[in-house]
Amino acid sequence: MFFLNAPPGKLLVAAGASLFLFSHTCAETVSSVALDVGKPGKTIPRDYMGLSREWRHFPFVNDGKPDKVHPKYLQLIRNLSSFEGQDLSFRIGGATADKSKHVPDEGRWDQLNQVFEVSKAPMIFNVNLASSDPELTRNWIRKAKKEMPAEAIAGFEVGNEPDGWQGKHRPEDWTIDDYQEEFAAMRAAIFPSEVDSVIGPGWARGLPAEVVEEMVRRNPGAISMFTGHLYSFAPDNGKKPEKLLRDIGIQETIEQLSPGIAAAQKAGIACRIGECGSAWAGGVDGFSDTFAAAIWKLDFSFSLAELGLDGLNFHSVGTNAYSAIKDDTDTRKYTTKSVIPMPSYYAMLLFMETAQRGARFIPVKGKIAESTKIWAVIDSEGTRRLLILNKDLEESASITVAVGAEDKATLKRLESPSLTAETGIRLGGQTYDGSKDGKPIGDLVVENLKASDAKVKVTLAPVSVALLTLD
Repeated sequence: MFFLNAPPGKLLVAAGASLFLFSHTCAETVSSVALDVGKPGKTIPRDYMGLSREWRHFPFVNDGKPDKVHPKYLQLIRNLSSFEGQDLSFRIGGATADKSKHVPDEGRWDQLNQVFEVSKAPMIFNVNLASSDPELTRNWIRKAKKEMPAEAIAGFEVGNEPDGWQGKHRPEDWTIDDYQEEFAAMRAAIFPSEVDSVIGPGWARGLPAEVVEEMVRRNPGAISMFTGHLYSFAPDNGKKPEKLLRDIGIQETIEQLSPGIAAAQKAGIACRIGECGSAWAGGVDGFSDTFAAAIWKLDFSFSLAELGLDGLNFHSVGTNAYSAIKDDTDTRKYTTKSVIPMPSYYAMLLFMETAQRGARFIPVKGKIAESTKIWAVIDSEGTRRLLILNKDLEESASITVAVGAEDKATLKRLESPSLTAETGIRLGGQTYDGSKDGKPIGDLVVENLKASDAKVKVTLAPVSVALLTLD
């Protein structure tokens, strides 16, 4: 691990503007790989990466009015939306949708328009199903279509986590079949009179294949996207962030989602995880808000993209631990104390950079150390990018990559003072710590690598990430 103070026998080495600790005799894991560019796989969808927010205000400008978004927050969204061929998806909804008795107020729509202006990405709007009030749902849809430009609306998701309604919104003996009837009835009330398609079910426990198949049967030609929710860990994991580095959690996620994704693909309908995160119930302090969560987020995102998922939206709520951007907002005074990008925000930036320009997965062949993970893509212009994750807590990782004679190799690092750090993160030598305007602080550090014997060598410190670009 990294430590802030060097004990005897250790050497502090400067890397860009940050300090990292290595032993004089630091062990290494070794990998040697080559890319099979002749067999590109799945394309990462343009709007794959996203955020999910409740029907609550975005952080305010601090002028005591509810209709403007804090400029720092807008800049942070602009940063994520700045990569060619990659749009940031927004899903607006959650428990607040099914608890609401009224259509969202004017201030929220004004704020949504400002966020759309900087992201230019269509939004999924989650509307109320639990109330069984078709008129409320129709008014919600009409208001959205009135207040937002058509290009800002990706669709309307009907209901939120209905598999958790027993004893809450519905009696204990309420069944999945009852849900299917209610969804079909609400769909009939709004399709095709108000919308040309609907989205659902916003299932809390992934997306079971049998739910997908039954929704297709009961709602022919009406569903444009299936959505489920997925949180990889329970809150009682406590402060054990090393769990976020283990591959087994992601493999379990793949096994859970695969049948539902396959059922959606068979029906020719898109499939999205509309709400997700490291741990549910707001995440866990010292777990969901750490650098470990950033590494998990990268691996989780690329794993599900390769599986065939069409997109995912990481839930962010105020100062909750799992929020990529924490905002301390007073919704009564319409003021904001702080807007803070967390380690997982850096992960989102790095994902967008890796996936830009219509990137497609390409196979990585060769020897890869057990604690090293490599995701490789090729974009529409032939540029190859390798996202390399060193998950080892103690050992550096050495990776040798075969390159072409004309390749220009550059490296950008994502590093942290420790596995559990919430601050001190640097991406390409830059940080958002202390940024007042949402722009990175510090000079961009991109390393130029020289090839030897048609290979380049990359060395990563323990628990760190690097993006190798071959242009």
